[in-house]
Amino acid sequence: MKTHRVVQLLTVCVVLLTGIALTLYYQLHQSRISTENLKAEILAEMLDIVDGSATDNVERQQQPKIDVASSDTGKHQTMAESRIVAKPAEAPLSKIEYWISNDYSDDKQHGFATWLELVESGHFIIQHCLAPDYSSEVTIEQIPDQTIKCKTLADSSIENISKSEIVLNNGKIVPINLAGSTMAPTLSLTVAGQKVALVPGQKNTLAQGLSSLASVKEAHKVAFDKYKSLMSIQTIQ
Repeated sequence: MKTHRVVQLLTVCVVLLTGIALTLYYQLHQSRISTENLKAEILAEMLDIVDGSATDNVERQQQPKIDVASSDTGKHQTMAESRIVAKPAEAPLSKIEYWISNDYSDDKQHGFATWLELVESGHFIIQHCLAPDYSSEVTIEQIPDQTIKCKTLADSSIENISKSEIVLNNGKIVPINLAGSTMAPTLSLTVAGQKVALVPGQKNTLAQGLSSLASVKEAHKVAFDKYKSLMSIQTIQ
C-alpha cells in the first residue's frame, strides 16, 4: 500500500515538474520572439534614418533638378521638383516703357515712338511717325486735321537683351545705348542703319510736338483757310 502511494506521489511530482518546465519554456519562447521583434523594429528605424539622410544629401547636391518627362506627363512629381523655388523675374534695364524722339525740327518733320520693355521676353514696338501733311489738295469733304501717320518698323518680342543690344525673336539685332542723367535717361537705338535718340514720353506728346512745328502750323493754317473758303463758296451757292 505504501508503495502504491509513493508511486502516485512521484507521478504527481513528475506531472507538476513537467507543467512547470513547459510553462517556463513557453515564457522563454515568447520573450525571445519579443526580443527579435524589438531588434527588427530598431533596425528598421535605423535604416529609415539612414535612407532619409542619404536622400536629403542627394537632394541638396542636385537641387534644383526638374524631371521634364514627369512634368509633361503629370504622372508623378519628385521631391526635388516640389522644392524648386520660382526663378525671380529679371529686373529691366529701365522701368520706362514709353519712349519718343524729341530731336525733330523745322527741317525734320518726323520722329519715332517706341514701346519697349527693356527685359528679356519683353515687347518691342517702334514706329516712324510723320508730321501732318497739308500739301495734298484741300476739299470740303474733310477738314484738315493734325493727325500724324506712323509706320511700324518693328513689332516683336525680345529674345535676349544686354546693355549694348537687343536680339528680337526673329533674329534681328538692334544696337542700344541707355544713358542716365540727372534729368532723364536717354535711349539710343540703331534701326535700319539710322541712329534714333529717344527720351521718356508717349506718342501723343510726339504728335503735339510735330504739330507744333512752325512749318507744320503754317501749312495747317493755309490748308484750313482754303477749307473755310471752299465752305463759304458752297454756302453761297
